[in-house]
Amino acid sequence: MTAGGARRRACGWLAAVALLMAGCAGDDAAPSAPGGPTDDGNVSAVVPGPDDDSDAGDGDEDPATATLDATPSDCPAPLDTTDGLGAGLHEGLASGGQERAFHLLLPEENATDGPRPLFVALTGTVQSEEAFLAQSGLDALPDEGWIVVAPVRNNNGLLWGPWDAMRTPEQADLPNPDLELLDDVVACVAAHHAVDANRIFIGGISIGGTMVNYVLQRRSELYAGGIVGSGNFITTSPLDPEPLEDMVVIVAWGGESDEWSGCMDGRMGREAGESGDPGCIPGISFVTDAALASQFFDAEANVAQVACSMEVGHRWITEATPWFATLLATHPKGSGTVVDLPPDVPDGLECTTGAFVVDDAD
Repeated sequence: MTAGGARRRACGWLAAVALLMAGCAGDDAAPSAPGGPTDDGNVSAVVPGPDDDSDAGDGDEDPATATLDATPSDCPAPLDTTDGLGAGLHEGLASGGQERAFHLLLPEENATDGPRPLFVALTGTVQSEEAFLAQSGLDALPDEGWIVVAPVRNNNGLLWGPWDAMRTPEQADLPNPDLELLDDVVACVAAHHAVDANRIFIGGISIGGTMVNYVLQRRSELYAGGIVGSGNFITTSPLDPEPLEDMVVIVAWGGESDEWSGCMDGRMGREAGESGDPGCIPGISFVTDAALASQFFDAEANVAQVACSMEVGHRWITEATPWFATLLATHPKGSGTVVDLPPDVPDGLECTTGAFVVDDAD
């Protein structure tokens, strides 16, 4: 299927409206998903230091680390002080006219030299932020020198509750409190900790992955890339899109079985989805939207796109988290659009640096 064909199939406006309460219903992993990355010793998340000159793309050299410039005054109240910002849950952040919160995970003091890569983690509808961090294995990244922050969703979605990631054209220009929160959280963390300006990444599952699609199309000057985990692409684009700046984007999905049934209130399963209750959907496949996102980012001149799948269903591909982190960390801003995939690809993970295309017969 071509990009245009896929859009006609998924995004004719009447079809899109149906999917807004369905495909937009991207939700997170089932509770039975494994909890944490595999520990077979084959893969570890590499964090280049400031003097690392490894080849990271088609640029002349690996871009040096650079500390993101921010001061406590860039932090919304009550964190706009010089008292520091420790690990843990931070609540009462004044952002976007709301009181917001975020979880912060920090590496050991001397885990790496120089500024640290930052990963912004977005959960879906069902999992709590802490549960998603544990299930995905993202909570292990600080052991490799990463800073990880998980903003807390606030049911701001105009089309699907948890994140304000999907909008009709009539809603496109309205303020987005979730986008403001992400801006504020990145600035706030950088005001208190040395964040590598060339290695700021974002990733999420389901509606969190949908939010990643939304954010990367509007903040490519800030983010070096991210991971779209089983997210929707339809209705995430701005009305007047501009060419994206250099990034590496991993579009990931759980194979042909990547489907979800359930309700906006957190009930999951086919029975809940077929209940007919408002905000419930009988089932939606995320494969077509993975293709749309893959084709979109692949067509952007400054973006290196990698499409990856594993038959795990609708959840974050936990088994690939260390491998994904290595790919991101070794491809900072300024690396170019050629991606050398890390070795030791996890068993069952299939990746391509070309666009993922769905057959018309599917």
